[in-house]
Amino acid sequence: MIAGPATITAVVTFPAHYGKITTILAIILALTVNLLFMFFARNIGKLFSRFNLMNALIRITGLIVATIGVQMVFTGITNFIGTLVK
Repeated sequence: MIAGPATITAVVTFPAHYGKITTILAIILALTVNLLFMFFARNIGKLFSRFNLMNALIRITGLIVATIGVQMVFTGITNFIGTLVK
């Protein structure tokens, strides 16, 4: 339930680039970090609200997700053009 579209896409595409072992270790690490954030979410939310960091965090997260998406599109276009040239 915690996996979104970006996570599912990463799981599908990572083994081809990084291998299965690296992908599995990355998933385990991501789940562990996610679990820690869930345990401390209330405290983290209070801290971010106190210092008014929530808006900045939302915008930075959106920027990171957008750049990953753009990179995936560029990679797809590059691979597509590479198959046309061959």
